[in-house]
Amino acid sequence: MSSTLTAEEAARLLGISRATLYSYVSRGMLRSVEQASNTREKRYLKEDIDKLLTQKEQRKNPAEVVRSALHFGTPMLDTSISLLREGQLFYRGQEVVHLAQNHTFEEVMGLLWTGELAPLPEVTPLKLPDGFAENTRHLKVLPQYQRALLEAQAQDLGALNLKTPSLLKTGQKALGVLAQTTTGWASQAALSVQLCLHWTHGLENQRLVDQALILCAEHELNISAFSVRCAVSASSDLYAALIAGLSALQGRKHGGMVPAVDRLLQEGLHSGVKPALHHLLSEKTGLPGFSHPLYPQGDPRARFLWERLQAAPLDPQLRAVSTELQETVWQELEEHPNIDFALAVLARHLGHPVKAGMTLFALGRTAGWVAHAIEQHQDGRLIRPRANYVGLPVQSD
Repeated sequence: MSSTLTAEEAARLLGISRATLYSYVSRGMLRSVEQASNTREKRYLKEDIDKLLTQKEQRKNPAEVVRSALHFGTPMLDTSISLLREGQLFYRGQEVVHLAQNHTFEEVMGLLWTGELAPLPEVTPLKLPDGFAENTRHLKVLPQYQRALLEAQAQDLGALNLKTPSLLKTGQKALGVLAQTTTGWASQAALSVQLCLHWTHGLENQRLVDQALILCAEHELNISAFSVRCAVSASSDLYAALIAGLSALQGRKHGGMVPAVDRLLQEGLHSGVKPALHHLLSEKTGLPGFSHPLYPQGDPRARFLWERLQAAPLDPQLRAVSTELQETVWQELEEHPNIDFALAVLARHLGHPVKAGMTLFALGRTAGWVAHAIEQHQDGRLIRPRANYVGLPVQSD
């Protein structure tokens, strides 16, 4: 729980009057919290006050703003696609949990790409060579997807047209190619239907899969979205940009967290939760699947997906270990689960540990990448930050 300060303490730290403090609250710059006591006095979150103090210092030193922007700092690119605010995630102004609860992935994809909460008109899908999926099955999910996009890039002359209508069509064809790579067949059915028929030969989990795709679709300017935008800003075609996004997603600190969570689940199932946690933490490699710097009070995507998983017919041992892991980590470390944890549990429920989790993350996130590609192309500017040189002094003649 974040520490709090009285109004007098908060105003003194900020160097403002109490009246100004109250105006900060009304403008959404500070959060006030009710007290359990009978007094009407409110308290103020210290993390908000610290943030305001940091911003005040940065205004005195603009160079520091530039340096911090690349480390969960000051926003560095304008976007109308998504927003992270006070522990909530919004897609074009609509809260992501509400979207997952009430809409389909195809509708949300339309929202991200065009601003309209409706599926896009169907396009004629590209067809990969016969046997492509089987012949590349030895590859891990993300390299296999990169290979498929290279194949599609060679076929699709329309991808060289970088106008928005063409990008919308290319984006749909790219997602279709990735789905075809997963299932082995081309289809125009909803993506969650294709995946469930491939993984479980039925549609019992179709809504769960659809919701997971929505929750994974977009997450502001993460490293893979930034990679896509950089490629597009250099006028790369959409396939090349998506390949760049997949390269970033392979990093252990990004999409690579899902396999790490699955290893924790596997060890918990085999040896017990506390021995598994002790073994992992003693290696000092971090705790995968828990905590997120942008969600100090817990990842709402993980919370929503876990609630839906609890209502599903989970394997009893998987349910018990997943529950105990969350309870133990909270009691001992005060950390909440994030979306990687929920995806890893869902992948095991679907009978495809790691592979299903990585597939859902990559396919969902591809929808967000296409939205970023369209927005960056419309912006038209080259992304080219300057470096802050900290090397040896320059030698002058």
